[in-house]
Amino acid sequence: MCGIAGGFGPLASSSVVERMSKSLSHRGPDEMVSWNDKDCALSMTRLAIVDLETGSQPLFNEDKTIICIFNGEIFNHAELRNNKLASHKFITDHADGEVIPHLYEEENLLFPNELDGMFAIAMWDSAEKKLILCRDHFGIKPLYYTIIERTIFFASEIKAILEIPFFKPKFDYSQFNNYFILGHTIAPGTAYANIKQIMPAQILAFDASGGISKSNYWNPEAILVNEFSDHTMLKERLIQSVNRRMEADVEIGCFLSGGLDSSIVALLASDFGKKKIRTYSLIYPTSTRMGKSEDEYWARIVAEKINSTHTEVLMTPEKIMSEFTQLVNAFDEPFAGVTSTYFLSQSVAAEVKVALTGDGSDEMFGSYFFHRLAAAMDSNEDEKLNRYRLGLSRSEITELSKFKEEAVRRLNFARQHGLLPEPYYSAQMINELNRAGGNSEALLLQSYGSLSNIRQTNSKLKQSLWLDFHELLPNEILPFVDRLAMAHSLELRPPFLSRDIYELSLTFSPEKLISSQAEKEILKKAFINDLPKELLYREKEGFVLPLAQWLTKEMRPWLLDILNEKRITQHGLLNGSEIEKLARGYLIPDHKKAKLLWKFAFFQIWWESNARK
Repeated sequence: MCGIAGGFGPLASSSVVERMSKSLSHRGPDEMVSWNDKDCALSMTRLAIVDLETGSQPLFNEDKTIICIFNGEIFNHAELRNNKLASHKFITDHADGEVIPHLYEEENLLFPNELDGMFAIAMWDSAEKKLILCRDHFGIKPLYYTIIERTIFFASEIKAILEIPFFKPKFDYSQFNNYFILGHTIAPGTAYANIKQIMPAQILAFDASGGISKSNYWNPEAILVNEFSDHTMLKERLIQSVNRRMEADVEIGCFLSGGLDSSIVALLASDFGKKKIRTYSLIYPTSTRMGKSEDEYWARIVAEKINSTHTEVLMTPEKIMSEFTQLVNAFDEPFAGVTSTYFLSQSVAAEVKVALTGDGSDEMFGSYFFHRLAAAMDSNEDEKLNRYRLGLSRSEITELSKFKEEAVRRLNFARQHGLLPEPYYSAQMINELNRAGGNSEALLLQSYGSLSNIRQTNSKLKQSLWLDFHELLPNEILPFVDRLAMAHSLELRPPFLSRDIYELSLTFSPEKLISSQAEKEILKKAFINDLPKELLYREKEGFVLPLAQWLTKEMRPWLLDILNEKRITQHGLLNGSEIEKLARGYLIPDHKKAKLLWKFAFFQIWWESNARK
């Protein structure tokens, strides 16, 4: 695990790239290494986890014509060394990233598809004068780039690109609009019009003439439903994935929320740990638990079952208020997704360098409101409608089902329930959006692109899962998994995000995912004999802060200070008087209003801390 940065072209220099790399020291506090020739400069900051003594970078092929730096972990490196790459010569006996340049020699631009891991790779092919950038299949590890005068610069985080002395950032107002609606920007774009992301499963090649090519090395679209796929196959693949992700030369812990996914991961990890495993949970003050006590109870039950060393981290509103600016700065653009990972990681990092999580399961097997709504649309069983916990009538569901595309259905639901932010936009923001090519809703759908209807299936549940796996997961879930943990030099590994598991999940029929009995039905069947049935079939929220309550009480003065009209008018993009009115009128917990207020507060502090510079 590390932070990487580099450049190729006439403006690339070791001094600029090292300046970029220094801004990533939190990602790799153990070592900083740089390399350059007359065309290309590379640098990395290392968090030493595998092969502590000899696992440094950059990595080379035999004749050192291919030079590689990467962020992440390769979990199948041993198999690759012993099989496909058996004829190659390696310098170390188990540095995981050492297989990358050798695999490139064998497979050219399709090499990433041979990897099981989480990675962002930069590789300089000195013979071809070509820089290659790629990300893992799911986008677990981030990779950003910008092009300035036929020179490409790249980095693990936006903040490193902002360190380039001659870089002039430009805002993308359509991405601000995406943020205010969704709580995040949409890749390949960012909050900056001249900074882009490498997409999940994408490989980019940049040549000496400034030419750029992009391609996808993995396309799961063709995988079809298979009636013979069952829960035993799923359990076997999860066991293999957790086993592989337990490899490290440092101690590994587990996040344990008290829900299904993290409990499964912790259970399996306890079987493969070299020593008694450590588990970590968030707990809350008694006065603000709001149902969190059940999470706390089940986390303790699982910790006791697997005999882990269990730590409970007390989460308070005071922590959020005192460290909110640092939290905002962990991202380099507005972000209003889950932020509790920042505070849990802070405590976990004091004891371990690596922790396993349950992330990715919800988007794969079905759990969220829109997944349950889609399942209800697929079903005509009115008597079981309450099972989906939607709070909607059959007529409301039928009306929404008339929209063919999942993204359009969600947008119409948001409009019907007053969840869209456009009433709070200023005239300046509306003008900026018009210049960008349309109104708020049209620009959002434009950003979604072809994602909304790419999965050719009649199942609305499958469409909903497809959209979340290719939009929500890489744009919101995985950014907080990476950024909020790496802010504290902690590597998080999500075992559910294995190519083998995802491809298997695509073969399951919708009824095996969300049935008339439960969400994630097939996953629960796989572990029915390993975990208490009450845990498997209870409702679960995850590591979500009780902001709706805190913003009415302990955090109310803090919120009113941030969302006052004078501060908001600094950027002029929002209607300050209307937002202040919304904040002052927020006296009773309301999840919908709390989400909107949280978005405005995060944006305000982000603007004051970063954007106005």
